[in-house]
Amino acid sequence: MPEPAAPVRRTVCPYCGAFARADQPCGSCGGRFDALSRRASQDEMGPWFVRDQARPHMPGCRFETIERMIERGVITPDTVVRGPSTNQFWTLARWAPGIAELFGMCHACGSAVRPGQFLCSNCSSPLTIDRDRQHLGLLPPSGLREPTTAALDRPVVHTESPVGLQPPAPDAFQSVDLEPESEPRGAARARRSGMPVLAIAAIVTVLLLAAAAGWTKDLWLSTSEPRAEAAPTAESAVPAPATGPETESAVADLAPEPEASEPAGPTWASERPRIEALIAIGDRASLEAARDALLALESTGELGEEASLALETVQRELVRLRLRDPGI
Repeated sequence: MPEPAAPVRRTVCPYCGAFARADQPCGSCGGRFDALSRRASQDEMGPWFVRDQARPHMPGCRFETIERMIERGVITPDTVVRGPSTNQFWTLARWAPGIAELFGMCHACGSAVRPGQFLCSNCSSPLTIDRDRQHLGLLPPSGLREPTTAALDRPVVHTESPVGLQPPAPDAFQSVDLEPESEPRGAARARRSGMPVLAIAAIVTVLLLAAAAGWTKDLWLSTSEPRAEAAPTAESAVPAPATGPETESAVADLAPEPEASEPAGPTWASERPRIEALIAIGDRASLEAARDALLALESTGELGEEASLALETVQRELVRLRLRDPGI
């Protein structure tokens, strides 16, 4: 009598979540389950995802993997991706900060950019991103509303053929439209950011006009009152100085020497290479040094629009570092 066959031990694939035999590679994604393969896969995981309908449950990858996929032509500007620079929202690769620059274009306005460029020369959008694979890029909780627990209490049912499911509602955050936009994103962003500046400028102008009106009134009152001039006395009378060659030479000796002009302070043009190098390093000490240099430029009035954007980027990166590590 033949012996009964040993039962086949099944497991869950740690890479795609499919049920698979434990003694052979996964039939869905081809992954192996030995310790060395699991460790090698772990080293390649990261917070970047590429939408793939054939394998929708695969883990994320590192940014270096994204670069290799772009070099091989696997990812194109119209590929749907998400990662830290998109706050984990799906978008096109041409609109994803850090990925669009690998295609030689700005993610905000579409202008041509060169590798390693810090700011877009057209819209001044920052082009650098955080490459740390432990950083998801999620925003801090806004506290708008408490999460509902009704959906969390329902059990999850796995089916091979999900019949009757309706497609999800369109995303309210971003509408994907492949048609040409009527207005570039950089122009819309600049228009929105300019509104608060114009309001502040109007308020400052009104305050200056009010102060000038009060000062003019005080000046008119002070000049309209008659003043009694004191008659000159013998003690206060000063004899006219004698003129002659000796007097002129003495006056020339007493004339103050012209002061040497002070050296010009730092400018954005002179400090820009050092500041960009500090920002490229990306650690806390370098970012604080870049922030101090930009604040020094601001105190001298040399902080232009491009330097202001750099200062905003540095301060945002410092806040993000403090949120990631509260002990800093």
